[in-house]
Amino acid sequence: MKQCIERVGKFYSSIILKSIGLFITYGILSIFFSTGGWFAFLGLETVVEQFYSMVIPLLIAYMAGERGGGVAGGLTAAITCVGFFRAEGNSHMLGVLFVAPVVGIVTKKGLEKIKTYTAAGFEMLFSNLFIAIGGGLLFLITYYWVNPILEQIQTILTWILDQLFRYNFIPFMGIFIESGKVMFLNNTINHGLLVPLGIEQVQQIGSSILFLLETNPGPGFGILLAYFLLKREEKSNLLINMGIQLFGGIHELYFPYILSNSKLFLAAIAGGIAGNFCFLLFPSGLIAPPSPGSILTILLLCPSQNILGTLIGMIVSAMISCLTAIIILKKEDYTRKALENLPVQNKSAEQKESVSIQQKKDIKSKLVLDQKKEMMNKDNWYNLTREEQEKGAIKSMVKEKSVRKEKKVYFVCQGGFGSSAMGAAILRKKLKNSGLTGIQVSNVAIDEIPEDANVIFCQKEIEPVIKKKNINIEVHYLENLSQSSEYESWISELMKERNGES
Repeated sequence: MKQCIERVGKFYSSIILKSIGLFITYGILSIFFSTGGWFAFLGLETVVEQFYSMVIPLLIAYMAGERGGGVAGGLTAAITCVGFFRAEGNSHMLGVLFVAPVVGIVTKKGLEKIKTYTAAGFEMLFSNLFIAIGGGLLFLITYYWVNPILEQIQTILTWILDQLFRYNFIPFMGIFIESGKVMFLNNTINHGLLVPLGIEQVQQIGSSILFLLETNPGPGFGILLAYFLLKREEKSNLLINMGIQLFGGIHELYFPYILSNSKLFLAAIAGGIAGNFCFLLFPSGLIAPPSPGSILTILLLCPSQNILGTLIGMIVSAMISCLTAIIILKKEDYTRKALENLPVQNKSAEQKESVSIQQKKDIKSKLVLDQKKEMMNKDNWYNLTREEQEKGAIKSMVKEKSVRKEKKVYFVCQGGFGSSAMGAAILRKKLKNSGLTGIQVSNVAIDEIPEDANVIFCQKEIEPVIKKKNINIEVHYLENLSQSSEYESWISELMKERNGES
């Protein structure tokens, strides 16, 4: 069940993430030129609203359709989704997200059939006719039959949101949001659920606090601040992480601290709930989804009348999260010191002896296995014909020379932006300082790892997904993609390898 939700969430979050620049553009234009904006201008207001209600849905429809069925799928999805543009109602964005991927897949299957059964030379003609006629028919179906269904769905969702707001249940969504974020479902929760609902709410009331529920940097910043105040030996690294988390919007930086100490879930949840209460109590909300969840992006997309309430919510969430984390960490330190002061019961001589014997057995068995493998390799080599030996020698030479070719290093995370982009930037800078050349460093989503990848860096939490893909290349699993020491050791190993070749 979880894997199915993750798959669907990743699909939709990748579409929204790639379209996030469109929403930010709308947010900036709206702040400047819409009614009540800094430079309100009636002529531009209409254009800005058309950009939001028509251009963005069409581009998202194309991207979603292309994801399922290539360029042809994107074109057919765009034609189909024009059927959502009605004078009354505003269900087109939800409709695009539901319908466009399906249309893309259907288009792909249909074109495959056409290529199979069409006479040579007529493939292009029939393919274009399929897109035009199929898109036109789907447009009519969307306009007359799908629209009423989606309007009913929107009415139900609006009613649910109204109930959540009326009975003040919105703050308690922090329990699920903060827990899900740390389990790397942040993109799924935000871009797969909150953003589509927030977009619809913006059209009704002009802004939405749904854009703040997951992107609020307060809870994570509070946990990092607690560690900064208590852990003196990590202060320099924590200070950098705090700056990146707050201003860069890379929330993944505090996830390892919670995963290594599950009690800190309470700190993140407490901060999230407190911040959400403040967002409800004071005028808050954004006019577009901020990505990344940086305080700078949030303030940029915040209407002037909502800035104070939004800031209060973020500050309160950081303070509550920090205080809760300090209490948890202090209590653990006190418990640990109390245990250390207890009289230590030394292990008996028999226990120590049994442990040492077991360790010796493990070492001995490992040596025997290594010797057996070496003997087998030698026997296999001598049993080969001269021609096979020469081929094997050539393969080993090719393998050695392949190390000298350009390495393509990819940083991988769920969305392919955020933490992976940060890690790639850190490694690029270190490679430049070390003088190493011929290494291309990029960042990608976990579902878009190229076949030409030589090395992968990713967070340890997505190790099961990577292993499931049977990727047979060098993979480094890190607790945190800001761990510069890991990159330095990798660079030093690479330099030794290259110096050894020369």
